[in-house]
Amino acid sequence: MIVPMNWTRQWRNWVTRAMLSAALIACANLLFVHTLASSVAAANQPDDDPFRVEPQELPAAQRSFRTRAGFRLDLVAAEPLIRDPVAIDFDARGRMFVVEAPEYNQDGEKQKIDQQHGAVKLLEETDRDGRFDRATVFIDGLIYPTAVACYADGVFVGAAPDLIFCRDTDGDGRADQREVVFTGFGLDDAGERHLNSLRWGKDNRFYLSTSGNGGHVKAVRAQNAEAVSVHNRCFVFDPRDLTRFDLTSGGGQHGMCIDDWGRRYVCENGVPMELIMFDGRYLQRNPYVGAPKPAMGIAPDGKNTPLFRISPPEPWRVARTRLRVDSAEGDYEGGQPFGFFTAATGVTVYRGDAWPADYRSDILVGEPANNLVYRARPKPDGLSVIARRADDGVEFLASTDIWFRPVQFANAPDGSLFIVDMYRELIEGADFLPAEILQHLDPHHGMDRGRIYRIVPGDFPGRQIPDLENQTSPDLVALLEHTNAWHRDTAARLLYQRQDRDVLPALEQLAGQSSLPQGRLTGDVYARRIGRINGRCRVGSPRRSPPSGSTARGPTRGATCRCVAAGRVQAGQDGGRS
Repeated sequence: MIVPMNWTRQWRNWVTRAMLSAALIACANLLFVHTLASSVAAANQPDDDPFRVEPQELPAAQRSFRTRAGFRLDLVAAEPLIRDPVAIDFDARGRMFVVEAPEYNQDGEKQKIDQQHGAVKLLEETDRDGRFDRATVFIDGLIYPTAVACYADGVFVGAAPDLIFCRDTDGDGRADQREVVFTGFGLDDAGERHLNSLRWGKDNRFYLSTSGNGGHVKAVRAQNAEAVSVHNRCFVFDPRDLTRFDLTSGGGQHGMCIDDWGRRYVCENGVPMELIMFDGRYLQRNPYVGAPKPAMGIAPDGKNTPLFRISPPEPWRVARTRLRVDSAEGDYEGGQPFGFFTAATGVTVYRGDAWPADYRSDILVGEPANNLVYRARPKPDGLSVIARRADDGVEFLASTDIWFRPVQFANAPDGSLFIVDMYRELIEGADFLPAEILQHLDPHHGMDRGRIYRIVPGDFPGRQIPDLENQTSPDLVALLEHTNAWHRDTAARLLYQRQDRDVLPALEQLAGQSSLPQGRLTGDVYARRIGRINGRCRVGSPRRSPPSGSTARGPTRGATCRCVAAGRVQAGQDGGRS
């Protein structure tokens, strides 16, 4: 085909103009990044590179917080006692085990450095002033640990590809035995999708979120066991039988919790909270049954929930938004660098008794990219719940310190809520930042820092932490109706460890007569596990109902109790038994 000369010339002109426009846009963006990096002069930025933001030292950093009226924030641990905390748990003596993960942002292609490995530290409070003052390295040399849970004389530690049981058999505060019990969990070089959130369930099982990487897992103690895909599933195991595991409905990225009634919530970057609507083990009994996605979003506005950040915008974040606006891929932020969920993590239901009663069952989510903690109040919505913003026009907790990175939470022995602050300059995965921005940043800055806070009412007097380890079994049964969830969960775990059948009459009485609905549920479930209650469910007595204002309303008679207390499904029926 012969192309007319005028069309050829016109086509060349179009191509030339397009290339020139693209070059001008690229130059403009580079100029914008350079100009922004050179012109922003925040008070806590170093003189040599205005693009960077320096940390705030203690106690100045504590003055950067704004809490909901009537609450205060107490520091309970900080560097140099700890570094890069990402998960915590409490043993029966109230001691805190802290997972340290300095590997974050070390492994990506753009930011390799000399590797520093993770550890689990044991923190103790020796002078009864409410602050942990002694740290012992319980176990070190871990490759990217991200989860921890106390059991018996040790802890389970999630460090992909392994789940490890580390024991302290001589009582010196250091693990002297280490055993890989499950292996094959997926690895993520970017560091955002590792196994996490190891939680004790109502059915006396541990639940573990496998996140997006999943993996193919097998029980190490099981001879000739085949690895099973755990992608996007929740991993469930009995600590008394480590030769097998279950898989159930999962979802989310980093963060999973279990409320007073056994319901599980998860979250992921742009999804602040989801409710797991059903247990996939029951659906697997009939492979011909179709079902919707088990994780249902319960925040009405999802990612676009307005967030009320009080920290100044990082210069690099503003520059990245500008680059995205002008990119060929388009802008999914609406031209705004912050003010919406982009790093939701650590979803947690408050189950303590230190806060006013109407805060119980509230859901809290960390937003480390916006330096705040968001709170929602769930209400029944048919079979599900809907969780709307609980604080009008402000956040439950926010900081002007850009380094504040709330990544996880824990209901504590004193009835309060502990907040795990990784305290990093950069919380985003470095692999996801444009090279022209990353060159101005240090992805590892802050790997030697970390803080843990307690949030309590302003007039909270503090409480001495009891030693449940030395309580008698009848005393532990009485604690199953304690108003603080930590007491109930820890007592249930200790009873399960002991397998003391002498307390069965007391458990049956608790299941039928406790004034606390959660106590009736826990007593009933544990007694069923022992094998003595085989008749009708005693949890939902028609003579009693949960406290006024409870979003859970307790389990309905029979249904929820049977679901929570059900034993293992038969091999081959759940699609995930190993």
